[in-house]
Amino acid sequence: MFHYKPYSIIILATLFVLTGCLESRYAFDINHTLNNSAAHFLKGLPGVKNAPYQGMKITANTQQINIYKASFKEASIEKDNLLEVSELNDSSTIARTTYREVDGFVQDLYLLQYAFAYDAGGMEAEASAVVFLSLRYRPIKEDPFLYCTGPGPLYWGLVNEGHISFDSILTIQGKGPQHILQIKKHKKGSAFNLVFMPAAFPENPEASGGSFNINKIVRFETNRIGGTKPLVFDIPAIFGDSKAMHFDYVTTIPLK
Repeated sequence: MFHYKPYSIIILATLFVLTGCLESRYAFDINHTLNNSAAHFLKGLPGVKNAPYQGMKITANTQQINIYKASFKEASIEKDNLLEVSELNDSSTIARTTYREVDGFVQDLYLLQYAFAYDAGGMEAEASAVVFLSLRYRPIKEDPFLYCTGPGPLYWGLVNEGHISFDSILTIQGKGPQHILQIKKHKKGSAFNLVFMPAAFPENPEASGGSFNINKIVRFETNRIGGTKPLVFDIPAIFGDSKAMHFDYVTTIPLK
């Protein structure tokens, strides 16, 4: 995904990079899905269409979803007196060369944010949920319509004390307009926890727009680098780019 290749970065890349869109598994059009059937697509998630949260009853379903997007394209850059191909955020601070263009892969990361409320032992509790989607497309020269044939890593979690805590992996069920996101059941004895920070979602994105950077990612999982110690990724320091994971507000879609 990015242009640095230390071992820890390869691990980080696995959280976002996918092979699904390179294989003809099934057609998936994220824009059509969100614009025409968002409520159906998300109805298996907590707080949407009365889907419960950890067995607790929903007291107020979400009425809308805010969409944020980070786009990446392959580009030529000069690094250490060498010309390299790198996948950069559209808002990257790293200079691209103007004398060599690259018609490479395109990748989009989405954060879908929504609010709901649930019954926590007789008291109503409010929650802000986030869905993470990763989509990769063939080079524009090969596919000018950016046709993706399968989404990649999908996560669900809640905003908590200034960060997003993803504790669930998602899968997509169904085909065509009947796609539905579902939370994947954990294997016995296993757990998933991935933290993005900061969770700087604007209070009223429709009025103010809004953009923010994910500056740190923590992966709470046994690994080959730290053993049982979580991996901490300082995104700007690792990639030398303060906007390596820059997200822009796209739109708000009402759920009918």
